[in-house]
Amino acid sequence: MPETLSLTPTKVGKLKTREREYTVKDTSQDSPRGFSVRVYPSGVKTFQLHRWFRGKTKRVALGKHPETSLATARKKAWTAVDTLSLDIRPEDAERAKTGREVTVKTIFKSYIAERTGRVKQSTLDEYENVASRHLKPLYDIRLFDVTREVVLKRHREITQEGKETTANKALRLLSILFNFAREEYLDEYGRSLFPDNPVGVLKARRRWNTDKRRRTTIRRADLKTFWEASESENHPVFRDVIRTILLTGFRVSNAVSITGANLDSDEKTLNFNREDMKGGRVFVLPLGGRLFKLLDDRKRLHGNGPLFPSPLRMHQDDHVRDIQKPLRRVAKKTGIEVTAHDLRRTFISIAETLDISTGLLAALLDHARDSETESYISREVTRLRDPMQRIEYEIYKLVE
Repeated sequence: MPETLSLTPTKVGKLKTREREYTVKDTSQDSPRGFSVRVYPSGVKTFQLHRWFRGKTKRVALGKHPETSLATARKKAWTAVDTLSLDIRPEDAERAKTGREVTVKTIFKSYIAERTGRVKQSTLDEYENVASRHLKPLYDIRLFDVTREVVLKRHREITQEGKETTANKALRLLSILFNFAREEYLDEYGRSLFPDNPVGVLKARRRWNTDKRRRTTIRRADLKTFWEASESENHPVFRDVIRTILLTGFRVSNAVSITGANLDSDEKTLNFNREDMKGGRVFVLPLGGRLFKLLDDRKRLHGNGPLFPSPLRMHQDDHVRDIQKPLRRVAKKTGIEVTAHDLRRTFISIAETLDISTGLLAALLDHARDSETESYISREVTRLRDPMQRIEYEIYKLVE
């Protein structure tokens, strides 16, 4: 049975350690029923509260002595009693209190920490850049205080700087943070503290800036000219990167960083881990016959290392970083001016002319999907092999 004592600060300080831990219940009228101090053989003393809650005894930790004084522990105990009487666990109440005080900066740091290792570092770096430049004025504001009016004002301010696309990008990041906070921070009853996303006001009031992104593709009639010009590129590594993007629709960062380890020569697929892809998902892409031969030949040359090593002597152990210079050389020869992302759009455009469904095309481009299980990915590879071969066949029909 626990010992009893009318506790005072002096008496708490004089409690002796024993071979086994023991509890001293406080009989003072200043403390609620169930208030006690636990003494451990190590000399640690902790204030506790034991109350009947939801059909069983509930222990509430109130702090260690002497860091927590007796008066403070008693105050915490009375607060816990009031909380328990409302059928709320004190730890849930404390969690809700913390959630109500969280700032934009804090939730951003939490989001980045949670996503690190799950999405590409370049994506996280882009988020860091956008936040530090354009969400910084909101950093010290509680998320609770970011209202629709605050959202509209910040979007308007960035737009008035002549940065319409950036304004959209910054507020979309803020929307991501609210969606993250919706599941991360709950009130005392387990309900979200942030059920509504105030960034939705931009859609409701039609305030999103018009999308002015490039829509350029290589015209079908120009594709052969472009292809032949890339054939005479100074270094075959650039020629092969350009063809790889055209035949896969890859983002340039994914194409240039392909390694021999990514290529499964038996299955004729490219296999990527979560950290390799922008969407942070495992991705397996079946290859058409011509592209497989191109990559397999490179694997025979370079082993499991980068298949597109930099031609610069000082960077030979690294892969190519940029293909804009080769594309400018092709443009100078042909008058066909395109960016690396235009090659991706060309792949998409050709796929659409073949009536490949939106769902299949989204899967080919590694857009969101429902599962990452091994069986799902295996079925997906089988499903994607035919459209990849059809797209490759169509491209070669246009260039030969």
